Amino acid sequence: MKSLLLFEDGLADTDTIGIIQQDVYLNGIGAVALILLVVTSMISNTRAQTESDVSTPPGNITHEIVWPRDINADVDMWVGSPRGNPVGYSNKNNEIYNLLRDDRGNNIKEDLVNMETVYSRGLTPGKHCVNVHLYSNLSKVFPVPVQVTVSISKGLPDENSKMSAPEMRTTEVLLTKDGEEKNAFCFILNDQGNIEPGEQGFFQSNSVHLRTPNAPP
Repeated sequence: MKSLLLFEDGLADTDTIGIIQQDVYLNGIGAVALILLVVTSMISNTRAQTESDVSTPPGNITHEIVWPRDINADVDMWVGSPRGNPVGYSNKNNEIYNLLRDDRGNNIKEDLVNMETVYSRGLTPGKHCVNVHLYSNLSKVFPVPVQVTVSISKGLPDENSKMSAPEMRTTEVLLTKDGEEKNAFCFILNDQGNIEPGEQGFFQSNSVHLRTPNAPP
C-alpha cells in the first residue's frame, strides 16, 4: 500500500523501483522452476511406470526360443516340468506352465522376429527341461540355429510387488532336418527357487524327449 502511495504522489525513488523489479523477477524465476520440477517429476514417474510394466513378466520362469527371421521355419518349443504333461503347441498349459507365443515362421510380414515364449506359475521345485523341435522348414536352409533362454525371477509378478533381477541361462541348438527334436537343457530347481549348483543342476541330455516322450534315445 505504501508503494502505491509513493507512485501516486510521484515520490518513488530509484531504489524502490529496483526492489520491486527484483521481487517480480525472482518470483518469475521461482514459478518457472516450480513448473519445471512438476513436469520433470511427472515424466520420471511415467517412465518408471512404463519400464516397470515392460520389465515385469507374468511369471517367475520364462522360457524363450528365437530363430532367424530369414529362415521360413516352424520351430516348436516343448517344456517339461515336475507336474503335468509337457507344454507345447498341441498342449498349451499344465499345472505349472503356459505357452503364450507360438510363431510358425515368417508368414506374418509385420512380425520382425521368430520366437516362442512360455511362462510359469511360481517356482516349482524339481526337474525342468526345454526341447526344440523343427516342425517344418519351407526355406530348406540347414542348419536352423535356435537360441534358447531361461530367465528365473523371484517375487510376485504384479503391480504391488517387485521381482528380483532374473538369473539367465542361454544356449544354442542347431536343427539339421525336418522333424528333429533336441534337448536344449534341463535344470533342477530347489526349494529356494535357485538352480542347483554344479553340472547336475544345469545340464543337457540327449535322452530327454518331450514332444514324443516314448521315442528312443
